[in-house]
Amino acid sequence: MLTDLYVDGTSYASGWGKGHIRNLFKTSDAYSWVDRFAEITNCNNVWNHSLVAKPFDMQVLDIQNFCNQYYNKFKTFDKLFVVAEYSYITYRSIGTVKAIDGIFKNQDVIPIVMAKGTEVLNNETGGFGYIIQYVRKSNDYLNIQEPLFVKVSEEHIDVEDHKRINAFATQWLLTRFTNYIEHLDYLYKNISKVKNFLTKRNIPFVIYSAAVSDNAPEKEFIDQTLRTLVKDKRVIPLQAFTGKTVSEKYSIEEYTVHPDKSGHMAIADHLYDWILKYNLHKKPNPSIIAV
Repeated sequence: MLTDLYVDGTSYASGWGKGHIRNLFKTSDAYSWVDRFAEITNCNNVWNHSLVAKPFDMQVLDIQNFCNQYYNKFKTFDKLFVVAEYSYITYRSIGTVKAIDGIFKNQDVIPIVMAKGTEVLNNETGGFGYIIQYVRKSNDYLNIQEPLFVKVSEEHIDVEDHKRINAFATQWLLTRFTNYIEHLDYLYKNISKVKNFLTKRNIPFVIYSAAVSDNAPEKEFIDQTLRTLVKDKRVIPLQAFTGKTVSEKYSIEEYTVHPDKSGHMAIADHLYDWILKYNLHKKPNPSIIAV
């Protein structure tokens, strides 16, 4: 059904979650719904540029950069299908820092800050801690000769930069749920950017949420915020399904709130069925030719 598949997602799409996988990056034995989805759609080429806790504004840039490089090589979007998977809407990009030494000396490094809800640390952070991973990202989105994302050790980051990122992370953790209107606005604007970009280029796509369980209080607010974006079914409302709701239902045993192989397969099947039901594998505007 599909020829070229590009997935830009977060931890679910990356395959993170098994007990022995303790870093941001997909390992060779990690399995995600992307593997199953590629099988049932008979894709010839798959690019999976997913990363744990990937902020949506970072995803916007990666989707745009990938599609631009794809067009520069193939001169058409006729065979491309895009899936964007977003996580918690509170995750944000916080700029870049420079590696001060090592093999990536003087190159941009991206700090990825994520909440660590599995351990109770202390009262200063409200009972939850955070993890900072420094990531170097390749600028070659299409013909990758090296891993797209490479972890950079903290020792290669300037001490003052690390202090600044830690200060941001602490503040972020304390306030990430107090400015929820701001987060909803952030989500709406970034989904709109992705949707407009892909629609103008007539690239078929679907956008869905990996996070948010059925009983999450924010579920209704997110769907209300996105009500104008879901009309053509290319943005899947949370009330239909999320990666989390499917994982909870079909996983035999979840790993740190992430799906096992059965859960991943079910997510792929749900996405496939949704795409077929609403003919989303076809161009957003099949009556025009656009680049």
